[in-house]
Amino acid sequence: MDLTWIFDGLDKPNKTRIGLAKALGRDVSVVSKILSGKRRLTVQDEQIIRSYLEMPYAGSNGGSGISSKVVYNVAFHIMENKQIRESGPKEFADLFVELCHYLQDEENAPIDTIVSFEAQRLARRNSQS
Repeated sequence: MDLTWIFDGLDKPNKTRIGLAKALGRDVSVVSKILSGKRRLTVQDEQIIRSYLEMPYAGSNGGSGISSKVVYNVAFHIMENKQIRESGPKEFADLFVELCHYLQDEENAPIDTIVSFEAQRLARRNSQS
């Protein structure tokens, strides 16, 4: 997942890793793990982080949120794919979140883009094994 938005937010005046840790109600080491990619963001953590950094999702208000059309198309595609559904809840959720973030700048989520992303993701995972 691309975390540059967190680094960008921490560049704002009066926004620190310590302050972020306090907002999350956790130790600063948790923030370091998130920023290094060693700890995954939960939806709740992301909401707290965005709130602290004053970077809320703008959604249909024209900001940098993920459009509901993208979320719908990703969900529909994943639910249609039996192999993905049977891969287990963690893999299912990881793919869903990664796809939504990958497509966040799209107004739509064309099926060929979704399939291409899945193929690239699978190739990366196979090469790491």
